[in-house]
Amino acid sequence: MSSEETARILDITAIERFKAGLADFGDAIKVGLLEADSEIERAIGWLERDRIHHWKRQIQIRNEEMTTAKSALFRKQMQGSAKHGRPSVVDEKVALDRAKKRLRDAEDRHRACRRWRNRLEQEYAIYKGHVQGMAAVSERGVPDAIAIIERMLRPSDTLDATV
Repeated sequence: MSSEETARILDITAIERFKAGLADFGDAIKVGLLEADSEIERAIGWLERDRIHHWKRQIQIRNEEMTTAKSALFRKQMQGSAKHGRPSVVDEKVALDRAKKRLRDAEDRHRACRRWRNRLEQEYAIYKGHVQGMAAVSERGVPDAIAIIERMLRPSDTLDATV
């Protein structure tokens, strides 16, 4: 349609419905992006404040358990009598091995949580870059389009007065 051609619109309800739908679309984009941001930030926070600190505490606790198991083994090895010889240290060695495995498990889980948190932060930064255009559409594009539609819907005598 050239600039000299005009359209004769007798019923503007379809355009008004489109404008309302466009506004709803812009709002839906904003809400969706905010919800996604919130969920991702919540997950990062959960890893940072909850899981990483939990496993850090578990490492300390399990280190103490291992120290206790080593002490028990050492005490048992030092025990003994001339009549009975040395006592069995099997239970203490099993307890020490179990404590070592539990400590390694806590250390592995702590490292994994840190890796996941770092990876999630990297992916979040990439995500933010990808959705930046959509955010711009919802913040500027949709309101601009609604303003254009509103100008189109003004009666022609109002347009003549503003020009």
